[in-house]
Amino acid sequence: IKNMHNDGGSRFVAPSPATLEALTGKDVHKYGTELSHSFTPDAQKPAFSIYSANLKGAYSDKVKDLVRTFAFIDLGEKDQPAAAVVYDQLVKKQPDFDTFWQVTTLVTPEMSGDDLILTSFRQDESLRGKMLLRMVKPAPAKRKLEILSGKDSLNVFGKIYQAPANRPEAHGSRVMFKSLEKNAAQEFFCTMNLYTQDQSPLPLKTAESASCF
Repeated sequence: IKNMHNDGGSRFVAPSPATLEALTGKDVHKYGTELSHSFTPDAQKPAFSIYSANLKGAYSDKVKDLVRTFAFIDLGEKDQPAAAVVYDQLVKKQPDFDTFWQVTTLVTPEMSGDDLILTSFRQDESLRGKMLLRMVKPAPAKRKLEILSGKDSLNVFGKIYQAPANRPEAHGSRVMFKSLEKNAAQEFFCTMNLYTQDQSPLPLKTAESASCF
């Protein structure tokens, strides 16, 4: 395929599998390996669920290892419905490779101290929901935050990826946390608190030990 560019994310897969066997039987499609999963107390409505996968297969050999663990907590409240945490453990081939943790949104995010507030709403704007995103690790002093909105969001490391003007993503935002640490092994750990437009995010405290957050 001519004129293809890597946007800095996962490797490009050209073949389009026509069958399930073609999808599961070729290494080119193997983006990740499940490490563990759990939920409780009920499969249909779990109060807590967690999933962990090694995603190094989604990238070129610049990534030696990448484990993502995602935990979701159902808080059971109408106006404070849920919280989540995302923990990425990355090992790079070369320590000086720049690393970014990114989230995209259709509405320009707001800053609240070192935190971000992301907004989502129905097309008629009758109901708005918010999410407070807190990047716990790397700490503010060890990262750089950049919010790219509108036309700037289409510029990916110097290459313009033009979305159709009539599509919402053409006017969205990309939030990029860049680690300033030059280590082969790096971590990104963030929390997400979902709440309705009339509420405030829940208070949050985090602690880290040798074995867990």
